Amino acid sequence: MVLDIEAGLQVRIDPDIEEILQALESRNKCVMELGMQDKPLYGQIKQQMEAAVAETTGSLNEHEQLRIRSRKRLLKYAKRDYRLATERQKLATDAQAYIKHYKRLIVL
Repeated sequence: MVLDIEAGLQVRIDPDIEEILQALESRNKCVMELGMQDKPLYGQIKQQMEAAVAETTGSLNEHEQLRIRSRKRLLKYAKRDYRLATERQKLATDAQAYIKHYKRLIVL
């Protein structure tokens, strides 16, 4: 019985699988070679990305005061709109209470 288990555990590689493994290994070698050929291209791309980031950062720093004023103005208007909405909500709540009170008076 132990011999049967050991025989089952031994794996034979079919010829088709060997061909597949060889094809995968050659594919991996080709990919690695292509990656090594493109290293100068990666350097150029990296330089272009760094230049774009530096340009964008400079643009943001140039307009910093404008952004600060715009943010302050936005906060001021947002607070005003919030205050007005709160007042309107209070008026609506008060009106609803008056309507309920009026209906109770009519019923009496």
